[in-house]
Amino acid sequence: MAISIAIVDNDALSLAALSQGITVFHPAVHILWTATTGMDAVKRCLSKSTQPEVLLTDLSMEDISGVAVCRAIMTKTSHTAVLGITSYALSHYVSQLAEAGAQGIVPKTNIKRICFAIDTVASGKVYSPDPAVIFQSSTAAHRRLEWNGDSAYHLTEREATILALCADGLTTERIMDALCISEATVKTHVKHILRKLGAKNRAQAVAIWMRSTSL
Repeated sequence: MAISIAIVDNDALSLAALSQGITVFHPAVHILWTATTGMDAVKRCLSKSTQPEVLLTDLSMEDISGVAVCRAIMTKTSHTAVLGITSYALSHYVSQLAEAGAQGIVPKTNIKRICFAIDTVASGKVYSPDPAVIFQSSTAAHRRLEWNGDSAYHLTEREATILALCADGLTTERIMDALCISEATVKTHVKHILRKLGAKNRAQAVAIWMRSTSL
């Protein structure tokens, strides 16, 4: 039976090469759609009409990281398995990707390994290059992330409060006054928020957070 997959990569040339290579090497794979932004991929994976069995996500993208894409999807559903793909060293992402609920990670340049990994995760198993890092099946990962709280992306109560204040346009100084905390404490919380959401700045973090709560 054909395996439906989707691919997200902000590099159009890389996206085209991946699509062509997978189609040639593994004709049983059906590419349902491709996307150039992480937010678009999340939206499509959470819609039943466009939900693939496997999503290949580049881990370094311009809008949100592949890790954030993975967490947003796996928090909401177990119907799509997520494979991280990267041209960087796998060790750079493997731990945080496993924590975000992915089912594996493969080098972007190795089409043969990508196809093997697709078959593996589509069958309900996981694909890990490092036996010390434990990936979970999509079902197990979804249960873990859903239980820990979905739209908050594992934000603590204080982090969620600070992000809500950022969404209201408050500066660091006004957040300090509102919560009676120091500038260093605000910046530490913001740093943790950006890391958890895979965002580059406060504005992007607010956009990701608001998007997740509306899904």
